[in-house]
Amino acid sequence: MSDADKTPELAPLTILKNKRSLRQITADRATARIARQQKKKKLGNRQRVYKRAESLTRDMRKKDRNVVKAKRAAVSKKNHKEIDEDKVALVIRIRGINGVDSKTRKILQLLRLRQVHTAVFVKLSKPMVQMLNLVNPYITWGYPSRKTVKDLIFKRGYGKINGERVAFTNNTIIEEALGKQDIICLEDVVHEICTVGENFKIVNKFIWPFKLSSPKESFKNRRKDFKDGGECGNRGANINALVQSMN
Repeated sequence: MSDADKTPELAPLTILKNKRSLRQITADRATARIARQQKKKKLGNRQRVYKRAESLTRDMRKKDRNVVKAKRAAVSKKNHKEIDEDKVALVIRIRGINGVDSKTRKILQLLRLRQVHTAVFVKLSKPMVQMLNLVNPYITWGYPSRKTVKDLIFKRGYGKINGERVAFTNNTIIEEALGKQDIICLEDVVHEICTVGENFKIVNKFIWPFKLSSPKESFKNRRKDFKDGGECGNRGANINALVQSMN
């Protein structure tokens, strides 16, 4: 019999099985190694976010204590002018578009208050206060506490990503959008708003206007100023109670 007629010897079945098992073991080990690396990275990010949130909370509590001390000192001296005004305000639209002139409509659009019961944060300044006064009959505003800011962002917070309204379901959304500003979690966002940090404008623009519910007790006399028993205009720290009833 010639060499061409010889049938090639087949590898034993056990050898083939061992080869397949070895390949499977190698693949399983590679998959497990990748899973461990991803888990380690995820754990590291979680620890980093936790430490950041803990540090920010500690700093805000210290700042709150200093504000209380300053207020007490000012009261004792009967000189309230020494107290710094809150630099961040929360503005809520309380009236519709009926009878709105073009100038008022434009200002409301600039403030991103296109619908009734929407709310936005603004950085207070002399021009901003003048703008708020021009649309006073259509809005109410005041100075939100840190708790109010946090409750709004955590409960009703949405971000503007590629022109779309995206819910704050996890910190990855925050890190991808604001990571360049070293803002990686919701606590960072709260801190930036409360302290009016250097990235306030970027963060505030990223936050979609809040859509609030109707207050538990409907607005009465919306055209009358708050200080005169109405609903519109500056209501100071009383804005917190209103937000609580609408959140």
